[in-house]
Amino acid sequence: MKEHNPENPILGLSNAANPTPVKTPKKRDLETMVNGFQGDSSGSRSFPIPRPTLERDFQMNLQLNPKINVGPGIWGQRNWLSFVSGHWNGRWGKGTVVPGGQDKQLVAPDLSTHVESNYLLQTNDHPPAYIVVRTEGWRVGPRDVLEKLLDPAQADEVDPKAYSFRLYIHMETGDGRYLHLNTGMWIGSAVRRGTEGSTDEVGDVTGPKNAKTAILMIYDIFGISEQVLQGADLLAIDRHQIYMPDLFHGKPADLSWFPPDNKEKEEKLGNFFSTTGAPPPNAEKIVPIVKGATEYSGDAIKKWGVVGLCWGGKIVSLTSGPGTLFSVCAACHPAMVNPEEAKGITIPMCMLPSKDENQEDVKNFEKELTAPRYFETFPTQIHGFMGARGDLENPEVYKEYSRAYQIVLDFFHKHL
Repeated sequence: MKEHNPENPILGLSNAANPTPVKTPKKRDLETMVNGFQGDSSGSRSFPIPRPTLERDFQMNLQLNPKINVGPGIWGQRNWLSFVSGHWNGRWGKGTVVPGGQDKQLVAPDLSTHVESNYLLQTNDHPPAYIVVRTEGWRVGPRDVLEKLLDPAQADEVDPKAYSFRLYIHMETGDGRYLHLNTGMWIGSAVRRGTEGSTDEVGDVTGPKNAKTAILMIYDIFGISEQVLQGADLLAIDRHQIYMPDLFHGKPADLSWFPPDNKEKEEKLGNFFSTTGAPPPNAEKIVPIVKGATEYSGDAIKKWGVVGLCWGGKIVSLTSGPGTLFSVCAACHPAMVNPEEAKGITIPMCMLPSKDENQEDVKNFEKELTAPRYFETFPTQIHGFMGARGDLENPEVYKEYSRAYQIVLDFFHKHL
């Protein structure tokens, strides 16, 4: 719905027999229409109309194959894209985007782009639920901005505030656990990134396209959460590209398993750490990922850093020794701290424990380090406050979350 502009009022309809235009309602008349239905002269009461409100409900990241130019049609240029993969999380669940979704575009002569998408969500439940998603909307803005968005080499440089990308979203499922989605209504705000396609080995990419330095971000066992994505944006500001590979291939641990305060949770976490989340096999993936991402950048990336959250901190310790591809590292509220591993670390290290880490292990770890280091404990924060367990609605948590990411960024600016 277009916004009413009082400087350019919309005229009413005109009747052929009587060309006098219908009078545009005055402001107070519009307010009456919004706030209630005005009764007739007999004095019947008004009927208040509830105003709709919006609440943030879920976030999704999608990886697409390169677009196929279908060619010009009578309404504009037609493009076709298919979905490689993706992930999502929200108030009612989380999971992955099933490969094979489709996105069709109509690019108008002024480069405004109409988008229609159809794809399938899979939840992390056991067994999973499947949710059909249909979206439709427009990407609009100044022509020079839209030209950059159509060029993968320039799209990452565009400020999302310089254009509007809005969608309305419909979901449908037959799974009894999610039937409430069938009657929901969603309005979405989207951002176009420069990478039109990526793979699990490269993962999500954010940051300036022309960056010469990059940071590999290794999240906690709960995967790529909204808190992790926000943290990546904080680290990317103006200088670094951030790469987040999907080490768990769409099957992270469930947040409900933590803390492991009963036998069932203990078994589920134990099974995860011995299979999907086993540190040594995941550490072995890091060198191929970094080399692949460097090649993906066209060899533009010259230096690498690595940040690990919780479980990711363990991977950092295992991959920062002799011959490492990284120039600097950070372990934030690290899990499984082992002072013996500190002896082999050869690059500058920042460690930010929470109140829940074993402080004696942290102290001994720092003693064994010979490389430059920065250590600071966050005594008011829980294990995981910079990742999926961080309650960013809490002002104190958000303040310390932001401060911690700034400490990491400052340390990396010094050493990367």
